[in-house]
Amino acid sequence: MDTTILAASLLAGAAVVLLSYGVWSLSTVERQRVAWRVSRTGIRAQPSRTHDVRLEDRSRAVFVPVDRVLSKYTWAQKASLQLQKAQINLYLSEFIALRVIATFLVVAVPLFIAFKEGELLIGLAAIGAGFVVWWQIAAYVRNKIRRRQAATEEHLADALVNISGSLRAGFSFPQACQMAVPQLHWPLNEEIQEMLEEVNVGRSLDDALRTLAERVESYEMDITVNAVLVQRQVGGSLAEILDNLARTLRERKELRGHLMALTAQQRLSAYFVAGVPLLTLGFLCLTSWQFMKPLFVTFTGNILITIGVIMDLLGFLVMRRLTRIDF
Repeated sequence: MDTTILAASLLAGAAVVLLSYGVWSLSTVERQRVAWRVSRTGIRAQPSRTHDVRLEDRSRAVFVPVDRVLSKYTWAQKASLQLQKAQINLYLSEFIALRVIATFLVVAVPLFIAFKEGELLIGLAAIGAGFVVWWQIAAYVRNKIRRRQAATEEHLADALVNISGSLRAGFSFPQACQMAVPQLHWPLNEEIQEMLEEVNVGRSLDDALRTLAERVESYEMDITVNAVLVQRQVGGSLAEILDNLARTLRERKELRGHLMALTAQQRLSAYFVAGVPLLTLGFLCLTSWQFMKPLFVTFTGNILITIGVIMDLLGFLVMRRLTRIDF
């Protein structure tokens, strides 16, 4: 018991350290975001100065050489870009280290107890919890990116109408975008402002628009950027094109809402189908423990309950996938 209490205390202390480090990292997110904006413009600072700034930005310089090694790999470059899109102020090596440590802390204590007490079910639950923590940390990054994409698409049609009105008044496209920024909502105003900053420091408008589409990763933004790029090559009324595009985006939004309403029952059914077995298990454990006890105290019961949980999770994932509409 004393060893278990010591392990739990170490786990709690490590959790406090990780939480404090995360709060400190988020407090410097604005400075890191500005540095990333400058790096995306293609303008390179002097190597010695860049090295000094990166060392000053982080108290743990050990992550800098690790990131330099990881930057040679394609998967690491994509992962770093995902962190930047999610506005998570961490180096890739820091993110990986925190992910590994968090998973280890969740798994270590239950596994220690399982080996000490000889309980297979606790060990299997610890391994499952480790997989869940590892997956949820990555899902957190993806969810932040999706929320930013959804917020961008939500106000894109209104932004196109504002830009179109400025174009009809005689302004150029960059000027029209600059005038529309104060009237736009987050995060679209930040994305357009970042595009304008790239143009102001010497990047071509076409390249800035392509970078905008790459950064947002939205189908509707891709349509908008392609429409502007085609108009710049072949000519035509950009204001009329943007008006038609805004109308198309509103129709897509209306159709998406209609499809979500039609599939709401099926999506809710996935939660009920996955939740009923777990609720039934909990209810039987409370009312008929002697009947359910072999599932938890015997080797065969542990295997059966593990298979049941895995099959229930797979069924939930399959039903969610069947009701997902790529639009």
